[in-house]
Amino acid sequence: MNILREKYTIKYSTMGVLAFLLFLYSYSVRGLIYHSDKIAFGTLLLGLVFFLPSFRKTSISVCDVIWILAMFLITFRNQDLAHKNYYAYLETIICVVLVLILSRCWGWHNSFIKITLFFGFIHMIMGFVFYFVPDFYLSKVVPLMGLEGYWLNRIRLMVRSGFMVGFTTHHSTLGIYFSILTMMLLSMRFIKKDKKGKMKTDIAIAIAIFAFFLNGKRGPLVFAIVSATVAYFLCIYKGSISGFVRFVIFICAMCVLLIVLSRSVPAVSNFFARFIGSRNFNELSNGRLTDLWFPAIRIFLQSPIIGIGWRGFIYSFHSYSSMVQDNNVHNIYLQLLCETGVLGTTFFIFIFGFTFFKTICILRNRLDSTIQDDQERIMIVFSIMVQTFFLLEGLVGNTLYGLTFFIYCFSVAFIYSIISGRAKHNTLGG
Repeated sequence: MNILREKYTIKYSTMGVLAFLLFLYSYSVRGLIYHSDKIAFGTLLLGLVFFLPSFRKTSISVCDVIWILAMFLITFRNQDLAHKNYYAYLETIICVVLVLILSRCWGWHNSFIKITLFFGFIHMIMGFVFYFVPDFYLSKVVPLMGLEGYWLNRIRLMVRSGFMVGFTTHHSTLGIYFSILTMMLLSMRFIKKDKKGKMKTDIAIAIAIFAFFLNGKRGPLVFAIVSATVAYFLCIYKGSISGFVRFVIFICAMCVLLIVLSRSVPAVSNFFARFIGSRNFNELSNGRLTDLWFPAIRIFLQSPIIGIGWRGFIYSFHSYSSMVQDNNVHNIYLQLLCETGVLGTTFFIFIFGFTFFKTICILRNRLDSTIQDDQERIMIVFSIMVQTFFLLEGLVGNTLYGLTFFIYCFSVAFIYSIISGRAKHNTLGG
């Protein structure tokens, strides 16, 4: 009876994971995939329902309390609600509810790993295909996305400048997909023991990083590599010289490969040119310093204690910026300051820090002792990478919103299920 119940819960958990990841991996073209926001968000709500069969009733923990308080702070004076942008508010709330539900479930991580890899490779393949047929891409694929004005001109400029955009509306979205794929592959590389499996993973990592360079996004690649390095030394490296040497050799081999590729494939040099060609910090930050960060500071000074309300920046910054299109701050810490004030920012940084350091302190030893299943171990390492990436990319990106925040919520929910003792340390299926 228990075996039948496990198969039943795993089946529905897989459907829940699929519903969410389909939404995430069609994030910038969801109008084409779902045709309406009602269907898109209805799919997410259905995804939450699919997790309920594996939901286990337990006592409320500290993790639950802090995320319930986060939901309150997000709702308090929420500017999306004030401006009747209900779907943006619903998206954030669904992320929080996802954490609360998945932290009481188990067995979904196997499906999460497989489906994340599947969608990651699909986007990488489409990226390569469209990259080598730019005229077809611009004439046949881009019109399907329904872009107009600034965004249509923007994607044309990126393609003609030699950046890989793939089946997304902006190369930064594809960069996030590549970072998730790269971190998952590196997590598998760190955990797997068989030589044949490691060799296949190494080839996949090399191809993913090559695609990253064609994509041209600097932050996602740099922060993904830094996050992988942090995870390696926190979870895998045990002080052995041979382990450190192997890691250095692996990094050097990747660097040599990229140097060779940059000479044989000129488009790879776009990545380095974006660093070298920047004459000052404002150019290096793509104009964020003057158009987004300074306005955020000015808005913060208007209400430094409690801020102007969640997501208020996007509705307020035009008075202080020359930027025409709506945008977030591209720095979650400045955005939290101007929207939630010192009080709210302190609380959210506490959530991020609490989760990160709990992950390190509790799981560093348990990775080898009480957790034996490779899929669980891969998910633990991936979670540490994602949390590190979330905090670093948050310095220049919008990781508190959209697809990065969803992935962050999946990763921390898995950790909470272990921290709170809700996890059963056996495999419930694949």
